[in-house]
This record gives sequence, structure tokens and C-alpha cells, in this order.
Amino acid sequence: MIKLFTKFKKFSLREINRKVAVNATLIFGTMGAVYLFFMWSLLPIIFPDIQVVVLYISSCVIQLVALPLIMVGSSILSEKAEQRAQDDHIRLIAAFNELKDLQIHADEQRTHMIDAIGQLTELQHHADEERKSLLEINNNELKELLALKELHKDIHKLLKGTTTKKVKK
Repeated sequence: MIKLFTKFKKFSLREINRKVAVNATLIFGTMGAVYLFFMWSLLPIIFPDIQVVVLYISSCVIQLVALPLIMVGSSILSEKAEQRAQDDHIRLIAAFNELKDLQIHADEQRTHMIDAIGQLTELQHHADEERKSLLEINNNELKELLALKELHKDIHKLLKGTTTKKVKK
């Protein structure tokens, strides 16, 4: 008995009342309780002598004790539900703020990427211009080389022609 008392001493009277109210609400809120009360209401039909006892228990105990107990249990359960809703709200706000920060970071990254693409496009444009100018330079040098080659052929022909004339003389 002392062990049982020390075990309950860990809980305050308020905690014990809350547990009783919640458990009673959960028990009375089952279909088993409905069937039990239905059977209770049929007892005077089977045993007419106990009608007074059944009516007393129904009107006094069930209505005057159980209904307020159920209301207290419902109130406690709704407090728990409200606390869960508040906790969920806080977590959702935190998740929303985190997502908002991620969106800001993604927008900044997208801006940096757009800037980088613009710089790459500009570099590509400069590289294309440089390639065109190098091609023009190469084409001009190639034309000059071809002209020099033609000039060299012409000089070679001229020299060959003058040496053949000297040999003939």
C-alpha cells in the first residue's frame, strides 16, 4: 500500500484528475459505452424490480457525474490539440521562412548565373571578332604569299629566259 501511495505521489492531484478525465472521455466516446448504456436501459424490462436503481444511476451518476467528466476530458483534449496546432504553426512558419531564404538565395544565384552568361556571351563575341580578324589577317597573308609565289615564278621565268638567251648567244 505504501509503495502504491509513493507511486501516486509522483503525480500531482491535478495530473491525476486530468488523466482520469481524459481516459473517461476516451472510454465514454466508444461504441462499447453506447452498447453498455443501451443494455443498462433495457434492464428494467427484464428486471422490473430494479427500475428505481437504474433510473437513479442513469439520472444521477451518469448524467451528473459522467457528463461533466466528459466535458473536462474534452476540454483537456482540446488543449492538447490546440498546443499541437500551435507547435505545427511554429514549425510551418519556420519552414516557410527557411523556404523564403532559399528562394532569395536561388534568386541571387540566378542573377549571378545571368551575369555570368552575359559575360560568357560577351567573351564569345570578342572571340568571334578576334577569330574573324585573324582569318582576315591569314587571308591577307595568304594572298600576299600567293602574290609572292607568283612573283617568284615570274622572276624565275624571267631569270630562266635571260639565262637561255645568254646561252644561245
